[in-house]
Amino acid sequence: MTTLDPAQDHWRIATAYTHEATAMRQKAEELFKQAAHYERLFGADSEWVTGSKLLAQFYEEAARERERLAEVHVGLAGGHGSVPVPRLDSR
Repeated sequence: MTTLDPAQDHWRIATAYTHEATAMRQKAEELFKQAAHYERLFGADSEWVTGSKLLAQFYEEAARERERLAEVHVGLAGGHGSVPVPRLDSR
């Protein structure tokens, strides 16, 4: 960050975390779809299905953490309210 205003820096950091959260939620959605495809091909007990679902859950958890960090930075910036995070269907 290159500004002299810490509030602007915190808003930019919050925005970056929000973008990361969105990307991670999209990745999780893709992985859940992939798991469904693998389930049709290999059956529900397949390691491909289990692995895809676990990875999707990891991305969802990471997205929640990024959202939490964004909220922290909004608070540090003196913001009143939350940084909007587009949500996909969550599991």
